[in-house]
Amino acid sequence: MHRSGTSLATRMVETCGFQVPGQALSANADNPEGYSEPRALVRANNRILTELGRHWADDRPIEAAQQQVVFNAWHKRAMRLLRAWLARDARLVLKDPRLCLVFPLWQQAARELDADIRVLLIRRNVHDVSASLARRYANPVFRPAAIVQTERS
Repeated sequence: MHRSGTSLATRMVETCGFQVPGQALSANADNPEGYSEPRALVRANNRILTELGRHWADDRPIEAAQQQVVFNAWHKRAMRLLRAWLARDARLVLKDPRLCLVFPLWQQAARELDADIRVLLIRRNVHDVSASLARRYANPVFRPAAIVQTERS
């Protein structure tokens, strides 16, 4: 989930010798230390979600048949991207909150490439996450990434 401490956790994993592949999203006022999210992964996941008719903040279950069609269409692209990253460094850390919606696609591609996968789950107090997401609403630049309904964040 956005604002749950994943950027900090990723930076900690990086200190253990893992690399965020490619160019990461830039730091800004909303996350001054940086997001540690590979731009190419974020772009791909946003496109996948668009093809699924979803937005990153849409928490409804994805219909299995629709997911299968979209994931099948993206499978080769996911494999190419992972293969390119793994050719540069075998110790990758992939972080993007959208992965909680599209992880099965990336997991399958990684398995087919014989990549050793570990999943790190981050848990932050839900009230802190909710407050952080709601604070985004105060800044018009970050408002599109705000969730102000406590029960949704």
